[in-house]
Amino acid sequence: MKKLSYLLFLSFLILFSCSDDEDGDVNADGQIVLGGEEKLNLNHAVLEGIISTGSNYSFKLSFFDKEINYQNLTTELQNLEVYLLFNFFSPCSEFIRFGEFEYVSETEITNGIPEGGFFTVAALTRKKEGLPAQVQINKGTVSIKKEEGDDPLKLTVSFDVELKDGTTLTGEYSGEVEVTGNGEINEDCEVSGGGSPKDSPSLGEDTFELNGGLIADVGSDDTHYKYAFLLSSEAEINLEQEAFTKGENYIVLHLYSAGTQDFRTGTFNLFNGTPFANQNYMSLAEVTVDYDPANPETLVATLGSVEVGRVNNAFTLDFDLTLNNGKKLTGSYSGELPIIKPAKSPPILIPANEFTWDGVNHEIVDLYIIDFGPQSGHYSYDFYLSTKTNEEIAGGAVDYYLVRLIAFSWGNSSFSDGTFTMAPGMPVGDQSVSGKNYINPAYVGKVGPDPNAQFLEKSNDFSSGTINISRVNNNTFTIEFAATLDDGEVINGFYSGGFDIVEPLPPGRTSGRLKTLKQFKSLPKVK
Repeated sequence: MKKLSYLLFLSFLILFSCSDDEDGDVNADGQIVLGGEEKLNLNHAVLEGIISTGSNYSFKLSFFDKEINYQNLTTELQNLEVYLLFNFFSPCSEFIRFGEFEYVSETEITNGIPEGGFFTVAALTRKKEGLPAQVQINKGTVSIKKEEGDDPLKLTVSFDVELKDGTTLTGEYSGEVEVTGNGEINEDCEVSGGGSPKDSPSLGEDTFELNGGLIADVGSDDTHYKYAFLLSSEAEINLEQEAFTKGENYIVLHLYSAGTQDFRTGTFNLFNGTPFANQNYMSLAEVTVDYDPANPETLVATLGSVEVGRVNNAFTLDFDLTLNNGKKLTGSYSGELPIIKPAKSPPILIPANEFTWDGVNHEIVDLYIIDFGPQSGHYSYDFYLSTKTNEEIAGGAVDYYLVRLIAFSWGNSSFSDGTFTMAPGMPVGDQSVSGKNYINPAYVGKVGPDPNAQFLEKSNDFSSGTINISRVNNNTFTIEFAATLDDGEVINGFYSGGFDIVEPLPPGRTSGRLKTLKQFKSLPKVK
């Protein structure tokens, strides 16, 4: 079994509206058979390359009963009778490579999967008796063979799978395939696996220096023991240091080992969700190279793993991370690292729960979340980070600050953690955010002294930036953001702590930029 270095970010549920439009007959390029009897034609196929995960390359294959404009998929779905979708992971890490793909469940992906290609999160959606009906695929194999020639791409795809309701789905599609998205097709690409780490870390093609660091022994929660690592090109770390030093390099890692007695070494996969009690995981990995205070840039890992070895206080860390700019962090660090208690650790390693606005640090004391549920292919949580407790706000508190983030995670079955990018003004359901996590809107504001005011006394919108959101366990959310406001000011913030979740507002009521959250507190909690 091979460990996959990330929590699967692909999940979906696509339903489409009924339509009375009827098109003429089309020449079928393919056909599938349900339960050995019912036949459905497939006349159009689209391959969409997604991203390298570090050990595989992910891509989608979609099949339709008629030709469509894939860039306008949301609208096109209204007139389709059949939509068959597979999310594939190529056995090659740098390119899309075809072959035979076996179904692997999301649970298996978090624990380890067989070598080679696989597919997961697949479904057949069709109109049945005038209504949309979707059934997930949870067993079987799909074989993909590339025919001669590259323009256009031609594939022969053979299906031998089983739907969740037990119905078999067999058949074949053979013909032209529309290509979109990222990734290059390379049938000669070597299969992922093996290889030794480099002697020093590298970001893409650039190698950088690390000379020392330290570890904060954070201790245990109910299931895990946490170490926070700070690696730096500085040989010695100033424990009072509140900011990085100009021109230096840094790696920050928050690692959780299974068990509560002590930190144990092993492989730590980036995991933005609720971990299993017996599984090591990594909640945060950040990289800063050649720090420039005038133009600070910290890259955040979105996929990957770190392997940790230890002899007394001498540690070896091997990196295999994909960052949010698409570059890979690879290589290793070896050396002694002093272990200190969190109370003595520098703020650059374990940030305070605060955000900085207008040059002032504001302590974040609580998190309030409104669960808005499915939203056009996404799932939405409305986050409020405030300088007053939720109980104080419920009691009518005034004169406090808040940051509001309306987040949309891809897939509408539940909210999924991960990295979110700002998409100001983006309409809900827009095709450009399909398959992506995004936030719209986000703002920082001050609640004034007037208890009857309906709007914030002062506010400023986020215009661009990245927000990392993860639910560490049932009692803790971690949110980190670095963004630019409409007036050009940079706002940074971090929060890791407790939260309350409530159901959405009743139909017909909207929150707007309400001055307080008092009206929300009467809603039932679903934490």
